[in-house]
Amino acid sequence: MRTRFSRVVALLLMATMLVLPASAAVKVTDDVGKTLTFTSVPKRVISLAPNVTEILYAIGAQGSLIGRTPVDDYPPEVKNVPVMGDYTQPNIELLLTKKPDLIIGTISFRKETYDIMEKYWNVFIADPQSVSEVSSLIHRMGLIFQKEAQAKKLEEQIRLMPVALKSLGGQHPRVLLLLWHDPPMSVGKDTFINDVLNQVGLVSVTGSYTQPWPTLGEETLLKLNPDYILYPEKSMGGEAASFKGRPWTDLKAVQQGKLVSFNDDWVFRAGPRLTQGMAELYLKVVQQKPNAKVLFISNKAKIASLNGSLVDYSKFSLKDGRFLVDPAYAKTLGITSYQGNLRSSSLQAQWVDAEKMGVFLLP
Repeated sequence: MRTRFSRVVALLLMATMLVLPASAAVKVTDDVGKTLTFTSVPKRVISLAPNVTEILYAIGAQGSLIGRTPVDDYPPEVKNVPVMGDYTQPNIELLLTKKPDLIIGTISFRKETYDIMEKYWNVFIADPQSVSEVSSLIHRMGLIFQKEAQAKKLEEQIRLMPVALKSLGGQHPRVLLLLWHDPPMSVGKDTFINDVLNQVGLVSVTGSYTQPWPTLGEETLLKLNPDYILYPEKSMGGEAASFKGRPWTDLKAVQQGKLVSFNDDWVFRAGPRLTQGMAELYLKVVQQKPNAKVLFISNKAKIASLNGSLVDYSKFSLKDGRFLVDPAYAKTLGITSYQGNLRSSSLQAQWVDAEKMGVFLLP
């Protein structure tokens, strides 16, 4: 009897194993509405989008990456990955030799290029248009590469960062965010960059424009007359060369010196460092405290974040509605004072009840 029972169990286990691959198949829909099915984790992946490359590293899926674009520069070790051409025109001949099982790119592909790639390979198009869609993209990458736990932390940070910032309050000025200054080019309403501005409490003067990347004439600039001008520090090369002469000198933001630079990659790349861009814009403009730090700890999500970067949640504890931080760890984070000395006192939270979260603006 025992032998017969053992055989039955063995047969059941074998049957389970046989159906497992089908039941474990992962289906995801990309940002142009195409559904892809994965029966296993892709092992030979080419990323033709810098933000996606960053996501793969952030969730721990970089071991599958075999190709990138020339502008993929973060994290630094990505420079060891071969270049497959740029994000608009990859090298098809080179792709054929690499035999990828997944290519991830953007809508910037030429149609004929996309058609060729789709003929030979699985192609996932990433085109997030809002902060929540960036979170969704990270979630889908987590599913594809079976890195759901790692992706979940990044998703929660992106979701909670605006909650944390809004709880701290601050001013809500009208801003002009520039992609470029000659001619002036900004962002319209249906872009994730415009949504970033909204999430941190900034009012974009071009936020109602239907064009995603509107070019602004001289009269339009004078009419918009923003309180602040925000510009990318790397690509525009500094304010001195960018805002001389008219119409710039007629704008109150220039006259009052309200010209704020930001990290291009943090704000322009729809990836995990977007939270750092949110923190930077919030501190520099909404709070006017560029050297301050935003710390939040979510007991519900079990994550902690400092200026948009995840830190070790296990170093914080909650007791009687107050957060305590490990003294040695606080010192490594550079938060050794907050209304006293963190090494000997607890953090008093601005409590966000729904999220079980403490939020702090540290000097």
